[in-house]
Amino acid sequence: MSKTITVTTKGTFTLPSSIRKKLGVNNKGDKLNIVLDEANQRIIITKPASLTTFHEKLKPYIEASKPLADISDYYKTRIPRI
Repeated sequence: MSKTITVTTKGTFTLPSSIRKKLGVNNKGDKLNIVLDEANQRIIITKPASLTTFHEKLKPYIEASKPLADISDYYKTRIPRI
């Protein structure tokens, strides 16, 4: 997707709504990461990953724990802290 935007005299610009929607940035206070690629004279704008995003990506690799049925069993199997 390519869009042309205008920079104001104060150096600000507005991201088009179509780009904000694709990035999931719609609320006041949402954060974006901006990286300057000097070699290619480009800026790269990304949305920072959230803990929810990491959890969703790791979910298939996490073993589901069994519900605790008896507290005494827990203390028998637990590794004591030093």
